Amino acid sequence: MSTFEARITKIEEVVADMDLRMKTWPDLHFLASAANTQIARTREMKADINEIKVRLKEIYQSMATDPEINTLREDVSRFRKQSVDLEVRVGTLKGHLGLDTTLTPR
Repeated sequence: MSTFEARITKIEEVVADMDLRMKTWPDLHFLASAANTQIARTREMKADINEIKVRLKEIYQSMATDPEINTLREDVSRFRKQSVDLEVRVGTLKGHLGLDTTLTPR
């Protein structure tokens, strides 16, 4: 009978130790709430990232492409050259007419 009592005592000790461990476990409701909060934040971040992607796509679509930029640069260069040519012609005409062509104000 003493071996039986010793075994029962050992089982009671193990059960008491397990009960103590289970009582010291963290509150599972708190952990579930924290996990749900993290899931919600992750979903919000994904939605924000998707919105950013859409906006960037819109920006890139509205930007000029390389050929368009090159064409604009060529146009500006051509307009500058035309402007200089016109200034030279006007200066020449003023010179022929005897008008003052100095650029300094009077």
